[in-house]
Amino acid sequence: MEILSAAFDQASSPRRPGYALFGMLLAIAALLTCICELIYKGRKNNVVWRKRGCYMLFGSVIEPFGLVGGITQCVCSIVQYVCYIRRTDNPIKLSLLPAIFLICLIATRLSRKAMQTTDETDWLGDSSFSNIQVTHLSDCSTCLSLPPVGRLPALKELYIERMKSIKSIGVEFYRGNGASLIQPFQSLKKLEFNRCRSWRNGYLVQLCKRIDSREIRDMFGPKKLEKSLLKKKFKLTLLTLDAVLDDAHQKEFEIPSIGNWLDELREAVYDAGVLLDEIEAEALGLKMAAEDQSVVTQVWNFLSVPFSRFDQRLNDRIKELYHRLKFLANEKDILGLQKGVRKVSQMPTTCLVDKSFVVGRDDDKEELIRLLISDAEGRNNVSVITIVGMAGIGKTTLAQLVCNDERVKEHFDIQAWVCVSEDFDAVRVTKTLLESITSTVCDITDLNFVQVQLKHEVRGKRFLFVLDDLWNENYHDWNLQQVPFLYAAGGSKVVITTRSETVASIVRNVPTHYLEPLSDEDCWSLILKHALGDSNPTEHSNIRETDRETAIRKCNGLPLIARALGGLLRATTSGSEEWHHILHTNIWELPSIARILPICLLQQLRQKGRESHQKRRSDRTEVLQLHKPSSHIVLEDLLPALQCLRVLSLSRYKNITQIPDSISKHLHLRYIDFSYTAIKRLPDIVCNLYNLQTLLLLGCSSLVELPTDMRKLINLLHLDIGGTCVKEMPMQMGRLKRLRTLTAFVLGKSIGSVGIGELGQFLHLRGKLSILNLQNVVNPMDASRANLKDKKHLSEVELAWGREDTYDSIKERHVLESLQPSVNLAKLTIRFYGGTRFPDWLGDSSFSNIQVMRLTDCSTCLWLPPVGRLPALKELYIERMKSVMSIGVEFYRGNEASSSQPFQSLKKLEFKEMPEWEEWLSSPGRGQCPDFLRLEELNLEKCPKLRGNLPDHLPCLRKLSVSDCEVLHERATRTRWIPWSLIVNTESLRQSLEELKIVRCPGLSSLLETESLSSLSKLEIQFFSRRECLRLHLSNCLLRLSLVNCGSLLSFPRNGLPTSLTLLEIEECRRLEFLSHEMMAKLTSLQELRLRESCDSLRSFPLGVFPKLSFLIIGGIKNLESLSIGEGAEDENLTHLNNLYIYKCPNLVSFPHGGLPTPNLAHFSVWGNENLKLLPDRIHTLTALRYLHIGELPNVESFAEGGLPPNLESFDIKSSEDVLEALLKEQLLPITLHRLIISKMKSLKYLEGKGLQHLTCLQELRIHDCDSLEFLPKEGLPASLSFLSIKKCSSLEKRCQEKTGEEWVKIAHIPCIQIDDQVII
Repeated sequence: MEILSAAFDQASSPRRPGYALFGMLLAIAALLTCICELIYKGRKNNVVWRKRGCYMLFGSVIEPFGLVGGITQCVCSIVQYVCYIRRTDNPIKLSLLPAIFLICLIATRLSRKAMQTTDETDWLGDSSFSNIQVTHLSDCSTCLSLPPVGRLPALKELYIERMKSIKSIGVEFYRGNGASLIQPFQSLKKLEFNRCRSWRNGYLVQLCKRIDSREIRDMFGPKKLEKSLLKKKFKLTLLTLDAVLDDAHQKEFEIPSIGNWLDELREAVYDAGVLLDEIEAEALGLKMAAEDQSVVTQVWNFLSVPFSRFDQRLNDRIKELYHRLKFLANEKDILGLQKGVRKVSQMPTTCLVDKSFVVGRDDDKEELIRLLISDAEGRNNVSVITIVGMAGIGKTTLAQLVCNDERVKEHFDIQAWVCVSEDFDAVRVTKTLLESITSTVCDITDLNFVQVQLKHEVRGKRFLFVLDDLWNENYHDWNLQQVPFLYAAGGSKVVITTRSETVASIVRNVPTHYLEPLSDEDCWSLILKHALGDSNPTEHSNIRETDRETAIRKCNGLPLIARALGGLLRATTSGSEEWHHILHTNIWELPSIARILPICLLQQLRQKGRESHQKRRSDRTEVLQLHKPSSHIVLEDLLPALQCLRVLSLSRYKNITQIPDSISKHLHLRYIDFSYTAIKRLPDIVCNLYNLQTLLLLGCSSLVELPTDMRKLINLLHLDIGGTCVKEMPMQMGRLKRLRTLTAFVLGKSIGSVGIGELGQFLHLRGKLSILNLQNVVNPMDASRANLKDKKHLSEVELAWGREDTYDSIKERHVLESLQPSVNLAKLTIRFYGGTRFPDWLGDSSFSNIQVMRLTDCSTCLWLPPVGRLPALKELYIERMKSVMSIGVEFYRGNEASSSQPFQSLKKLEFKEMPEWEEWLSSPGRGQCPDFLRLEELNLEKCPKLRGNLPDHLPCLRKLSVSDCEVLHERATRTRWIPWSLIVNTESLRQSLEELKIVRCPGLSSLLETESLSSLSKLEIQFFSRRECLRLHLSNCLLRLSLVNCGSLLSFPRNGLPTSLTLLEIEECRRLEFLSHEMMAKLTSLQELRLRESCDSLRSFPLGVFPKLSFLIIGGIKNLESLSIGEGAEDENLTHLNNLYIYKCPNLVSFPHGGLPTPNLAHFSVWGNENLKLLPDRIHTLTALRYLHIGELPNVESFAEGGLPPNLESFDIKSSEDVLEALLKEQLLPITLHRLIISKMKSLKYLEGKGLQHLTCLQELRIHDCDSLEFLPKEGLPASLSFLSIKKCSSLEKRCQEKTGEEWVKIAHIPCIQIDDQVII
């Protein structure tokens, strides 16, 4: 193809008139052929031309010629093949073959060039549009696929409307043809599909296309399968059924027999897809086998192959499926199904409302009433007020509330309500308004007449009209509709409810009222109103808290869903298992589309009576995706039961070490994800999965090799082997020409290993590519054959050599020069490069799209490349460049004499582990102009020899982190004192620096002694020894302060800490005097306090002094004796405390008398306090407590006299045998407990059974480090248990061995059991 391509280029060259003339003659011949073809086609394509323009016309002209050329090429190939078989000379002269192929090439190239103009726009969905938050795609009726908007990182709202030709939504919607590793829709919060009616019917059309595929066609030659049956009758029946699907989907909720018909059709179509999978797999298998045989063997097999049993089975299945589909096609007439879409009947809304079922809208109601009865007027005496919100949020209900308010009724002379809906009709809307006003029926359908009548009725009167659910976005239609309104009296109002902000912007003349979702409490109240009717909610205290939380979460703030859910629960007993089942049923696990379109969700809920059909039989399971990596699965037992798998996802299951050979029977598999498992190799038989498109092995650190026959997976699109230990790629990987994603290409050492030139075969690679072990490239010229420069869709490239030192720096430089990537690249990483300098392309300004660059472990490089010339570079990371001693002009612009601004876009700069780096020079000739104009974050770590100063002008710097740079700014410490303003330009930092971290860098301590950093919000200081004086001056805007291992720090500033502080962390500061009571009282914003191994002088800690404290850790305070709570205000201050952790305080004796007044405490942990005698009193009153951890409290005298908190879900008890025995004996563990952990009970011999039997919600029990424990309760363990873990309990482990242990019978019912490292299911 490369030779032919060159020939084409020469043919079009003006320097070769002979070739040019020949090319012109070919073009004329092509056009004549096209004219004949187009005359035959008639007017069929004229519509396409009008819609698509001249480019589509050009494509249509070329397409027939491309077909003629293709047929010619096929004929020539067949003749050649037959001649070879007969061992005769080829009758077609070789001189003619180049001309024939050249014709095909020209036609193909021109056709592709023309068709490129009709594809979707490449920029739409490109991730470089990092600021797009809202996208509307509307009325694109001819588009067949959606753009890859899933790649837009900041997209929050997506609206897709009236895309009439969309029949399927798949990978192109999420990430297009790019890499499959990036999370799609990272920020999406709202997604709305409206009136995309062809979407759900696409599967039948896809089946028809597959029947016409090449693989299916190949099976009807030598195999003698019944071509007419599959290609004609089968396909025609599918198209007949597809024509009535829309009507069937709309009627299935009304007519049960149609729902059953659809279920049967789904089964039959599913079986058809399975059959086509098997035919395609067989065809590809034959093709792969043929490619490995000699030509003579291929011919013999072609002529001698019999009609096998496999062929007979295929024919039988084709006939059986055809009869099933034919029967269903006949039934459609009996059921009255028709072609096209039947108009959906929707219940119209009215102005009446039941106020008792409305909650949470008082503020919205009052705001709208204020607008309605105010004297403010819009254009021409009429104000148009729009209420905008998503479907089901309560727009109509709010309008009804407002209309029925007495104040509104008294204010207006006339009121009327119209339900507009999707079908906007100006005559109908006007007639409805007229009929409401006159209370008479109007039979006139003339728009002029009814508008004149409406004008007379409203003239001089103040009216209120409500147009509910308006969709029409046509400005002209609205102008026409509102003409009669203009004759009304001043102060008239029109209220319009709509989902569309576009509609609101067209009709409104006062600000839009946006309706927000209901609060959690309002949602729950509404659910109870519909579920319980007139009952008092307080009478139903048996409702589980988890059910309440689940119900609220499912509603997502939408009243419509809350009403539907309440209706489902109404027929059941409150708090019963049926409530629990409805709330946790799989019906809620719908795509986000259904959650955002409540109508779709309600339709799903109406199928409650058909739940039995929601669960497919196990042999029809297409997707196996498990999400509990901590559990144990046995693939050998699991796979045989699942015959039709298309998706197998077992990511993060560490117990999976090998893949059974039975996986080869799953010919329908398209997607396999074994990421982060412990597999060591894939069986070669995996390469028989010819339909496989995605294979993810990310993070399989034990995987060392890929199957040798990987070349057979010719349909593979995505292969991810990142984070594996694969040593080399299999041979002939270049045959996987369809690959779109290849995260790593590993070069091997052995003779005959796949070469780097094979990368040139992958023409469609996108996303990220890592080329590893480049030290194994033998000839640097081979690297150029990888052709990275033309891989324009690669966004990220990593080039890595081995960790071992190299002795051929010249060869490595030539290799790197040959691996120049495309200028479209966005991220570049170079690791372990062994050259002394970088090639010229690295840092060239033509790479205008590079945003992130990493240069790591290039230990022999003496200079950095001129990356300052890269105009789009935003992040730069430089690590372990051991030979770099100085950074200067070469870093900013190299040898280029330019006055342009270096690092025009750089926002983050990081240097790490640069052991020889001594000086950082500024760019020469810049004067007062900053070298880093937009730099926001600067990190320096482990640069021990770096002297001098930081860049002196950083106007945008927000984050500065300096760690282990001992001699940086050392002149500030060697002299008595030098003002910071003489060391660094503080003016550039005064208003910009927000976060500062200093670790083992005493030269920067003087920065903390000035008042210059007025905008600083986060400060972290670590490892200042006693000999290094540290004096703090803190900004009044400081929010977070962290002091770690500051031995010289004795006290806080005299004026205390900033009152704005929200987090205070003090660790390993034992000489520091803690805050005085007066200082603490000023910290009214403090929310989080972490106090560890510090403040040895602290004896008592006042819990209630901080009014907003929610998180408190006190650990390792040697002399702390008590926790105190003041009276009055201090008692109230504890209402915000959610998390309390107290550990390893050896002198702590007791908690405050009377218990903890912390009504919202959810997490409480106390352990390792060896002298503690009393735990908090009245702990059972902590109703919000969910997690409790106690342990290693040898001197505790009493605990939980009134019982444990009633809503406790997780209880962890360690080294407290007496406490545990008391809890079990008195049955004090709450029934709400889900998780119980018992550990380090050295003398515990048995568990009291009565203390566990009542725990009907217990799901997880862990017993660890109990050496003396031998017996489980004789009554057995709770039936609700789903997981039991026994570790480091030698006696009990022996007695619980599967089937043979004495205790096995007590635990055999538990689904998952872990005994030490053995997992039993």
